Amino acid sequence: MHLEVAIVQLQRIASTHGAVLSEDTVRTWLRAIAPHQDVDRALAAVAARSALSAEWWQASDIEPSKVQWLWPNRIPIAMLTMLVGDPGVGKSYVSMDIAARVSSGSSWPDNTSPLRAERVVILSAEDDAECTIVPRLATMDAQLQNIYIVGGVLRGSKTKWWELPADMVALDNVVGDLRPKLVIIDPITAYMGSADANNSAPVRALMTQLGALAHRHQTAILVISHFAKAARNNAIYRVMGSLSFIAAARMGWGVMLDPDNPRWRFLLACKHNIVERPTGLSYTIQDGRVVWSDEVATCSIESLLTAHQNETTQ
Repeated sequence: MHLEVAIVQLQRIASTHGAVLSEDTVRTWLRAIAPHQDVDRALAAVAARSALSAEWWQASDIEPSKVQWLWPNRIPIAMLTMLVGDPGVGKSYVSMDIAARVSSGSSWPDNTSPLRAERVVILSAEDDAECTIVPRLATMDAQLQNIYIVGGVLRGSKTKWWELPADMVALDNVVGDLRPKLVIIDPITAYMGSADANNSAPVRALMTQLGALAHRHQTAILVISHFAKAARNNAIYRVMGSLSFIAAARMGWGVMLDPDNPRWRFLLACKHNIVERPTGLSYTIQDGRVVWSDEVATCSIESLLTAHQNETTQ
């Protein structure tokens, strides 16, 4: 390595005096002072590093565009959205309701118009396809021919479980082949293999690549996770694992029980980078369906987290 440092320093000194040293000149000088070292390898290493650059664009050449929405003001296309909540509050029901509406082109719970019927890809590590996912979707009047449930990663004749982002090419191929408008990953931590979900570096790498995949294929990706048990009132800091999960998402939604009537649940914004805070919604689960209320939920997720924290400390 010290040869590489010497090469860089020599080039800088020459550049300061307006001189350009040829590679042969540098090679001859280095061989004179370090006859037993691999001069050619050091020169190649410095050349490879100096060839590195980065993509850049002039702002005036970029055509501004508006955010495209799968569910207006709630789930954007070409971006990541997170759906977070405690176990058992109905996150998977909500995600299946969304999938059913996308697959059939049905209207949204807040009466905003949907796109036409589109394909949906589901990666679910917690619910069985035959016993849970498909029966729920059928009950919700999904167009099942538009929904694709993904198993493990194929490598030749063998199947293994996911290790994202290492297996991102496999997911990219699935999305590229099926061209869905919605991809659901439930829960995201089950698809990370042995990676530490509390470590910012692997989480940031995963979420960055998922965001790039969403943009490349112009699809909405709904990432599902749990709330941690930490006693915090800010929902962003309650998402299980590294803060990089919710930081990478452009929209975040929390599912909470109504403290006054646990039969009711709320879907409330916990992050909204690209719009003003959207209105919350409330729902119940009846006969295997998500039944949405026509009334806007006026509470905030922070107030519900505070109420829940007060209950658990009493």
